[in-house]
Amino acid sequence: MLIVVTAACDWTMLGFDTAHTRGTSDGGPVMDHPAVVGDDWSDVVAPATVTSTPIVTSDLVLVTTSAGELDAFPARVTADTPGCQWLTRCAPSWSAAAGPSQGSSPTVVDGVAFTTSGDGVVRAFDAEGQRNCGGTPRRCTPLWRTTAVGAEVDG
Repeated sequence: MLIVVTAACDWTMLGFDTAHTRGTSDGGPVMDHPAVVGDDWSDVVAPATVTSTPIVTSDLVLVTTSAGELDAFPARVTADTPGCQWLTRCAPSWSAAAGPSQGSSPTVVDGVAFTTSGDGVVRAFDAEGQRNCGGTPRRCTPLWRTTAVGAEVDG
């Protein structure tokens, strides 16, 4: 027989807690050595700020912004990666209007990036930025979208 005893605690999850606040008062583990923090590259999302936890696939880093955009960046950067300068600063490979930001993170399933937004709409985009995408800079429109969640549908 297995008996599991649980106590009230904050279980770690995407966004830290069930409200996805992305914040904790926990200072983390004490380190005996100085922290080494660096980055391989940074994004260019001006004039907006990143409002979601980045979602990383084998090829992409996806974020939503305060401007209601879904931005896709290359996960690996080389000297000849389009849209990147000095191997450290990259413009989005593609962007899309994702609706008013609520800070929720996108997710990717079978090559489709899904977003939710403050307008109650779920949008689906081609994660590779090919289908329903074009122009320079590359802009994408949804492969499909829902009506506002909770809205009545005339039938």
